[in-house]
Amino acid sequence: MARSGERENQLSRRERIRKRREFLELQSGPAFKWRGGHMLVLFSASLAEAGPSRLGIVASKKVGGAVVRNRAKRLVREVFRKRKGELGSSLDVVVIALPGLGEDRLEDVDRELGRAFREASRRAGSAGGRLAARTPRIQAGVRRGPSEPGSEPR
Repeated sequence: MARSGERENQLSRRERIRKRREFLELQSGPAFKWRGGHMLVLFSASLAEAGPSRLGIVASKKVGGAVVRNRAKRLVREVFRKRKGELGSSLDVVVIALPGLGEDRLEDVDRELGRAFREASRRAGSAGGRLAARTPRIQAGVRRGPSEPGSEPR
């Protein structure tokens, strides 16, 4: 059972990217990428036009064992929770953890994500307050067939 006060520090469902399709769309066509420290950060205009900025975290086994991956995700979530006001609204952020992130200190992760968020704010400011809408390269449910004349998609 959650302790009192614990829920208010969590990200709500509306503040998280949870579906595989959304991760794939954002990874295939982000507005911009930012690389720093032990992470790659992808930013894009949100699929949900109105609402809070959302966070998604990817931590593969290359980052480390389960304990290290979970620590990396906790660090990123904590920094996002503290700094989400700097982003404005309707922005999707995916942080791809790289090896070493789980061993970083909170201050290091905060500094690096702070730089990324400032760059996102700067770019959004120069684009009239919005990052460019994503242009997904993946279409769900559509298979590509051979491009020969007379051939039909599968």
